[in-house]
Amino acid sequence: MYDIAAIRIAVGILALLAITLLPVRQDTGRRYALLGFLAGLVVLFGIVQFVVRAGDLVVDNEDDQIIRHDIDRVRDAEAGGHVLKNMLLVDGSSETKLGLDPDLIRDRLKAQGYDVLVLVLAEGGANILERYTMMQRFSREMQLAGLRYGENTRLMMELHPGYESKPVRFFEDNDASIRSYYYPSIGNLLTAAHIYHELGVTPDLDDASVFAEMYTHSLVWDLKIGYAPLLRRFDSLYGISPF
Repeated sequence: MYDIAAIRIAVGILALLAITLLPVRQDTGRRYALLGFLAGLVVLFGIVQFVVRAGDLVVDNEDDQIIRHDIDRVRDAEAGGHVLKNMLLVDGSSETKLGLDPDLIRDRLKAQGYDVLVLVLAEGGANILERYTMMQRFSREMQLAGLRYGENTRLMMELHPGYESKPVRFFEDNDASIRSYYYPSIGNLLTAAHIYHELGVTPDLDDASVFAEMYTHSLVWDLKIGYAPLLRRFDSLYGISPF
């Protein structure tokens, strides 16, 4: 877990403002200043996303280290041209991380005639949005590595009433750390709002403030403001087991 220094964020924001406001000449008048700022922001966003995706760059963090561990296990299983037939992907939080033994599941299924690869994407205190982001990241890295899901692939998801009723749970507990920047995005904010709607629950003031803070985090994260020194190629990460 890394703490994000306030000065790094401040410098990043100042650099962003300088870059985006450069195209706005003084003689264009105030009418076009905001338009120039927004256009510059869109261009900068596109450049950052292109560089990050083309280089498969990630910030070294525990979630991606777990993903790297699982990707390596798929690579090892496919070594020598072996085609996976059965794959079980388990998604969860601390209850999965502390209460599930993938080797035991593998051995019991093998005893019943199923040769299966059990992969676990689980992190303590991971809310729905963080887990959803981990699954997206895993799928992307599978695709980039040219790896294949087993012919008979199943997804097992942990259900927990605390997370199901509050999709933004634990966000404030991890504020000012990489973890609180990892999963905020416009898409995830809309997903959280949709979950509240499906539950028929109106977010209270505390949750509304979390939504506002997550929106700010999503801008900082998507533009990688202050994160350049921490960017690494995914393949250079050291994979760790979730257990």
